[in-house]
Amino acid sequence: PARETGVNPARERLAIASAARSVRTFVQKHEGWTPAIPAYVKYPPRGLLPTLDVSGVCSPWLLAAHVAAGFPPVARIATAVHELAHLVGYNGEADAEYVMLAAGLAADDPLVRYATALDGLRSIGGASGSVWRDIQRELPATAVRDCQEIRDAVVRHKVEVVADVSWAVYEGYLQTQGVAS
Repeated sequence: PARETGVNPARERLAIASAARSVRTFVQKHEGWTPAIPAYVKYPPRGLLPTLDVSGVCSPWLLAAHVAAGFPPVARIATAVHELAHLVGYNGEADAEYVMLAAGLAADDPLVRYATALDGLRSIGGASGSVWRDIQRELPATAVRDCQEIRDAVVRHKVEVVADVSWAVYEGYLQTQGVAS
């Protein structure tokens, strides 16, 4: 995707800054307050987060969003929007996904809109192999390649037993925050 979409580190930073503005605007419009939100994310060492079967994490103690460095740029951008949603208080995964889609699709940067739309399609398609095959037939070749690169990154890094423990710990944390599931 970097070759075809021109996503270099500077371009990615611009996209994430746009995503942060869009999340801020979403909160202002729907919650009635203005969050302080960084226009950047942090990147832990390559492979660390994907080993846990996550593409990003938000540290509530450090108020920082972390995104998997080993993922393709399009995945990192969508993940950044999701993690910024957590950062402003949307604890549940479904809530953060909703904000990611609503704010990401409303962003002023077309790369953010593309990344979040692709992430949403991947989520829908993940429910059924036949649905995903139907979706892929309608996607441009670049989007299909982006999806394949994201899938390859997940497979390359995930360690099943570590991922299971990671999700169990996260589920416990969410329950302490009042999120039922």
